[in-house]
Order: sequence, then C-alpha cells, then structure tokens
Amino acid sequence: MKLNTLNRLTFLLCLLILSINSKAQDIIYKNDGSETKAKILEISKTEIKYKRFNYLDGPTFTISVSEINFVKYPNGETERFNKKNNENNNTPVIPIIKAENKPEMYDGIEKTNYPTGELLSETPYIKGKVNGIQKLYYRSGSIISETPFHDGLANGVGKTYWKSGKQMFDIPYIQGNITGSLNL
Repeated sequence: MKLNTLNRLTFLLCLLILSINSKAQDIIYKNDGSETKAKILEISKTEIKYKRFNYLDGPTFTISVSEINFVKYPNGETERFNKKNNENNNTPVIPIIKAENKPEMYDGIEKTNYPTGELLSETPYIKGKVNGIQKLYYRSGSIISETPFHDGLANGVGKTYWKSGKQMFDIPYIQGNITGSLNL
C-alpha cells in the first residue's frame, strides 16, 4: 500500500515538473500570424538568434526583427519589434473605433467604410447607445476585432485577429477600460 502511494506521488511530482517546464518558453509571433516556441539566445537591433524549444540541442536559428511582430516571454511580458508594420495597418495593436452615442431614438447598425469603399466597421445601436458587438475589418474583408459594448461602453472580452483569421489576443474590458493584461 505504501509503495503504491509513493508511486503515485512520484508520478504527480513528475507531472508538476513537466507542466512548469513546458511553460518556460519564449514565443515569437511573426508578422504572417505564425508563432514559434523558442529559447531566445540573443537580440540585436536587426536580428534574433534562438533555438527551437522542442530541440534545444539543435541548431541556432536567426530571424530578422522585421519579420517579427512581438515576442512573449515566460514571465508574461511582451516586446514589440515591428512598429512600422503596425503603422501600415497589417497587424492591429488594440483596434477600437471610439463608439459615439447617437440621438436617443437611434436603433440599428452603423456601417463605415474605408475611403476606397471596403467595409471598415459595423457598430450596433439600441436607443442611441452602442450595444452589442462592434466589428472592425481589414480592407480584405477579414475581421480585425470584435468588441462587446453595453450601454455605450466596451464591456466583456474583445477579440483581435491576424489577417489570416487566427486569433491574436483577448482584450478584457470593464466599463470602457482595459482591465488586466492582454491574453495572448
């Protein structure tokens, strides 16, 4: 009986160590929406040297910082690299159009467009206040973000997407304010 309990404790301890170890990795988020789990060795102004997390004894890889949107470190901190790409509207940072309240009787969905005609946003109104999910779109038509509103204020968990459609992060809102940190 004691041996069985000891085996279970040993097994649980091994699982605990593996779960702690599996989260101690850097994640490189590239501009194309892909991500690489890595152990970053060196960062310069022009490149990052890393090893793949699942093959730490393997070769060292080098990637240009111009190909990287940001890196998430094991402690939860992020470091953004490609600011120029964000200015070109290829990857959103925290996209939200300020939702203006309308006259009290306004109900419906307000649609706005890019100057070239493509749909930019859809904002739902009930009795003159933004209520529901505000959606923002890339020029290509794929969705940038979905932000929940209640009584004119962002409230709930908004979602932001890469152009590929893959989710980038969650943005928690309470009464119009970002609360906590972005969930990548």
